[in-house]
Amino acid sequence: MTYQKTVPMRIFRWVGVALVIFFTAFPVAFLFASAFKHPAEIFAFPPSLIFRPTLRNFLDLPAEAPTFYLSLRNSAVVAITASVLTVILAVPAGYALSRYRRRFLQASAFFMLLVRMYPPIVLTVPLFPVFSAVGLVDNLLALILLYSALFVSLCTWLMKVYMDEVPVELEEAATIDGANSWQRLTRVILPLSVHGVVATAVFVSIFAWKEYTFAYIFTGARTQTAPVVLDLMLTPLTTVSWGPIFAASTLQLFPILVFVWLIQTYLTAGMKTGGVKQ
Repeated sequence: MTYQKTVPMRIFRWVGVALVIFFTAFPVAFLFASAFKHPAEIFAFPPSLIFRPTLRNFLDLPAEAPTFYLSLRNSAVVAITASVLTVILAVPAGYALSRYRRRFLQASAFFMLLVRMYPPIVLTVPLFPVFSAVGLVDNLLALILLYSALFVSLCTWLMKVYMDEVPVELEEAATIDGANSWQRLTRVILPLSVHGVVATAVFVSIFAWKEYTFAYIFTGARTQTAPVVLDLMLTPLTTVSWGPIFAASTLQLFPILVFVWLIQTYLTAGMKTGGVKQ
């Protein structure tokens, strides 16, 4: 009787998983396939699953969007720098929240979460004249500072959670050996929380790579990121060139997919390893 109940439940679960995979993977598969199709075949009905791949869309991309490859470089610079800066700020802050139980620190932690709930788009109105006055408009530094400021509070809490899992006894042993706070953080806590550091960096990198609103407002022609250029390709004065758009979208999406896949494998291995070796 138990077996008869289990089999339909397993079938139901596998069907559910298959549907989720289909609805999430189909748009990505359609994007990648369309990038290698002739423009006339992209929206052909019925769609052809078997076609002769072509690089025409990628070859036409520089003519359709001359600044696209520059925007990819800008996106990479902003994503990498913002993630590094956020990690540098979040690691010591997360350590302080994890190890020091003081009212001021706890109040500041909840204040950071309260600020994080504030809609970021509202900040663009007062920030634009300020950034313009100090020369940060049309400057990648503006995006780096904005993204780091937006996510340092949330990333601090992430680091706190990871550091809470490290046994305090390891720090006490290091203290007996003469280690100070900085040495305990860098030589004991940080190596055992490296998967949390990677998760924080990935979180910020993905947001910075795909963010559009701040990039649209605070960048100019030479500092536009890839999402802004893709939006400009979708709003031309004449017809939309779908082939180069799919090629550009593939080039913009593929690096972050590979990056997340590689880091996900690393994170899984780090979580399985654990903080204490027997």
